[in-house]
Amino acid sequence: MERKNIKLNSVKSKSDVNVKTFTNVNFVGNNKEFPPGEINHVVDVGEQFNLERNSCTKYRFIFTITPIFSNPLYNPKGNNPLQWISSNLSASNNNGLDIFNNDLFKIKAYSNEQYQFDTMPLNYIESVEDKLIEKDGWFGFKDPDVTSTGVTKFFDIEPTRERFSLNSNIEKRWDICITYPASADTEHHIIKDGLLIVNIETDIEAGGRKMIALGTATRHGLSKGDKVSINGTPYNELNKTLTVKRVGLNNGDYKQNYFVVDVNPDIISAQPGIIEARMKRIVNGYESTYYLRKFKKFLNLDYSIYPLGFSNTIFNDKNYQIAFNNELDIDGVKDNLGRPLSELFLTFVKSRDKNFMSVIKSGLDLEYLSGNLTDPQLSNIRRIHNNLNGIPFTTHDTLPYEDNIVMNNLDTDDIFYGDLVEYNKTELTENILSDVLHRFNTTIRDTSNSNQPLAKGPRQEGYMYTPHHNIPIRLYSLFIEQGYTANTENIPDYAEILDGNKHIWRDLLSIGLPRSNGESLNYPFTNNSHYIYDNTCLVGKRQDPFNLYGLYYGGDESNDDPGDAIGETITDKFITKIGEDVC
Repeated sequence: MERKNIKLNSVKSKSDVNVKTFTNVNFVGNNKEFPPGEINHVVDVGEQFNLERNSCTKYRFIFTITPIFSNPLYNPKGNNPLQWISSNLSASNNNGLDIFNNDLFKIKAYSNEQYQFDTMPLNYIESVEDKLIEKDGWFGFKDPDVTSTGVTKFFDIEPTRERFSLNSNIEKRWDICITYPASADTEHHIIKDGLLIVNIETDIEAGGRKMIALGTATRHGLSKGDKVSINGTPYNELNKTLTVKRVGLNNGDYKQNYFVVDVNPDIISAQPGIIEARMKRIVNGYESTYYLRKFKKFLNLDYSIYPLGFSNTIFNDKNYQIAFNNELDIDGVKDNLGRPLSELFLTFVKSRDKNFMSVIKSGLDLEYLSGNLTDPQLSNIRRIHNNLNGIPFTTHDTLPYEDNIVMNNLDTDDIFYGDLVEYNKTELTENILSDVLHRFNTTIRDTSNSNQPLAKGPRQEGYMYTPHHNIPIRLYSLFIEQGYTANTENIPDYAEILDGNKHIWRDLLSIGLPRSNGESLNYPFTNNSHYIYDNTCLVGKRQDPFNLYGLYYGGDESNDDPGDAIGETITDKFITKIGEDVC
């Protein structure tokens, strides 16, 4: 088609008539429509999305971290206990308990009977009791200078909240990485040849019969009716396969540690209390195995961490956000059982803060049983300390090679103990029985001793925290598939083999597909990457807040030696503990 466009000349006026200038405008098309009948395939957008999502092995991570720490285990001494200037006070001043020996702190203001303001002198112990206060979970003191103006300042005693900060502008306080279960340790004392039994109780009654209860070092993972194989006790009546009649003691305590078997306690002439024996759960004729999983760090993953805007915890501490800057490709990576990865872990390692903190050690989170206190091979995290002289008792061993945990550079391998699990090849699931915790103290607390004038000790109780936080990325089916090599196709290479040629396995479910119990994982997928967002609480705890494990330091007032803060237990108004019916 051809059209003519009339254009004005250089003289532009309403009265001009330009009839002699013409420009041809042609419309030319170079593209043609497909002829009908040549469309090869209709794409289902939803189906294509699921296909690409489930075949993708690349991940990006963003986490919101809620830190919950406190400093009830304070340093007994600081740098300048007799020279204190509030305007120059900061974390670098390293203030300990002996700051309260300063004359500014040894004055107590009160009102006498005539309601007149007066003062009275305090000794060192009284000064600590009067001026050491807790605010928002942090121990410290207010500015004792009565001449200062404005809002009264509050100062943390060491270790200050800055020492636990995830985003400190002074010193790097934490190392962070992504790990996965890569291998296992089957030789540790607590799981070698079966799960360790540490206690035996004979004063047990179930169904009107006298029986025996056996206590395991970790949670046992048993239920009523389970079969267990027991060996290593000094009694032949116990060293065989028995049925679990009940879990827990008569009053319902320790259901996760004690299990009851139908053996007459009269075979035991005296109450043995602590023993050392082994047990294995039996399922469909197969014994469970017990091992410690070891987590391996993914290399070359760096991250950015920053305070989350306008977001504080209930204790007015900052929440933080961690964004890993590069994507993680898990293509071809297998877990400790040779399966495709279904879980990752966000791992934290406390730094030593220029040796202000002691070395970082690891151990198992074991329950309070008498048998868990005496054997140092158990690696009980609550019985680990740094005093090589055996004060207040001989320390428990750390997990192998984890008596000084550090995280290396981004491109250097790191292996960490993660947890203790039970695995039975007929169930194809790993049941976590105990977590691995990290423990540290301040160097000054570790080196305090009774020979010092004010900063006495030894103060071997330290802090502990959970270093590994689970990140589920895929789910395995609740149903177990089975097949035989001769007539079954597509048997996965991670299938277990039973009875010579029978293969069993659990299918790895597609992302977004729910299990039969309704549980599902459905996280964003875009730009050829999965985006994982999660909230994590990083909680710091004391090793012995209630003086149960022998590490608590109570001080000695007769020798001017204040103790650490002691915890106050919280109890329910109504406590119901009911033993299980064995009938």
